[in-house]
Amino acid sequence: MKQQPDNPRPRHPREGPDGPLLAVCQGTRCRALWHLAGTQGLFKATVASTTGGVLIAADCLGPCHLGAVAVIARRHGNTGNSGPSLWLSGVEQAPRGEALRCWVAAGGPTATGDPTATVPAALSEAVIAQGPRLAAPQRIKGD
Repeated sequence: MKQQPDNPRPRHPREGPDGPLLAVCQGTRCRALWHLAGTQGLFKATVASTTGGVLIAADCLGPCHLGAVAVIARRHGNTGNSGPSLWLSGVEQAPRGEALRCWVAAGGPTATGDPTATVPAALSEAVIAQGPRLAAPQRIKGD
């Protein structure tokens, strides 16, 4: 029987179980808002402990005049692609950030195709847009 290495190579995003994909804006203004609110790093441990969870530290996502921005979608483990994304604002604020953290811990959007179907009431006013499906990164030759 082949023995597993102590530090197995990380799985490619196209492998593994379904789960929430969370992109958190780390642009200059959003990063400052996270710092001022004391909520930077709020999602890291939660996403890491959520089955199929993926956290992306994104460059500026754009609508920072509305507060710190995060984008959440359901990632399909067999393809790495996601369902439609949901854009949220002001998630650096404790009530919204905590509601988003709890939603991620519960598995995030379901696979119904409509991420607004399961958005927690505490986040309903944070929704600023519903976006397209996100495609998995392409494998690099030799990966």
